[in-house]
Amino acid sequence: MPVVCSFCRLAVFAVFAALFALCMSVPSSADLGVSTHRASSFTPEELERCRRAARNGDSAAQLQLGMLYILGEGGVSRDVNEGIRWCRRAAEQGNVDAQYAMGLVYLGNDGVTKNSFEALKWFVKAANAGQTGAAYELGRMYLLGDGVTKNDYKASEWLRRAAEAGHPKAQFYLGVLYGSGNGVREDMGESLKWIRSAAARGDEDAKKYLEDNGVK
Repeated sequence: MPVVCSFCRLAVFAVFAALFALCMSVPSSADLGVSTHRASSFTPEELERCRRAARNGDSAAQLQLGMLYILGEGGVSRDVNEGIRWCRRAAEQGNVDAQYAMGLVYLGNDGVTKNSFEALKWFVKAANAGQTGAAYELGRMYLLGDGVTKNDYKASEWLRRAAEAGHPKAQFYLGVLYGSGNGVREDMGESLKWIRSAAARGDEDAKKYLEDNGVK
């Protein structure tokens, strides 16, 4: 069962967009009301409240502001360096989604030099605090040898954390490992369990695997 890496620079941007939607739904002292409208429709007053809360140390607002800069949303000009600065401030306060964002940044994207050591550091912090996306990224890095020494056992451990929390791509890759016996004991029943779960959650690689192999 070959492993096909569907992760690329465009995927990093897509993950940023998903994280952006998540962090916009987290309340902060800025009280933006962003769960009811798109960030692109922020009023100047709402943006200023976000800035004020970020300057006052609210980590949720710092992350929100950082993501606005990274994606060029909410009435601000795109400025990745400024976005990283705000995300880092939130991450250093222990905001797990900001730690995840910092890991994504250091995977290398849009002019940011890849730094696998920094990516790994931030992903580990976030994953150990329960951030599912970070656990998946660690599993992916070890599975593919992306910036780290390839280690199927470590990959399986991190992927299992994310898979058990419902991450579809982690479930697919964990199923791949069980099917090949890499990093875990080979178990086709367990393999199909995870791949079926991933497919049920919409993972296209899992759907294709089941279709190609005539498995329902």
